[in-house]
Amino acid sequence: FFFFFFFSFTTTLDNMAGMPGAMKEVNPINDDAKAIADQVKAEVETKTGSKYDTYNATHFATQVVNGTNYFIKVDVGSGKAVHVRAHRAFSGEVTLHSVQADKATGDDLTYF
Repeated sequence: FFFFFFFSFTTTLDNMAGMPGAMKEVNPINDDAKAIADQVKAEVETKTGSKYDTYNATHFATQVVNGTNYFIKVDVGSGKAVHVRAHRAFSGEVTLHSVQADKATGDDLTYF
């Protein structure tokens, strides 16, 4: 019984990654995600209280919701990073949702 339950549960979790609403896999940055990161840079600086001379988006993941959430890792220099969550509505409007500061460039990009 335990094996069946465990197998069913882990198989369900593995399959959720491809479902709408689940965060997709992390990939190297593309032009679309880079443009979104660049578009919200000033708001990111305001939220973190920092001015970034270095601001290079390196990785991203998406989540399909009522539009698309973008989770973006941004290298801000000296081995540091910020994780940015922005939303692009179906209309094309981009809004900053939240920021995780005090990250290292080696930190995994995860749902937040």
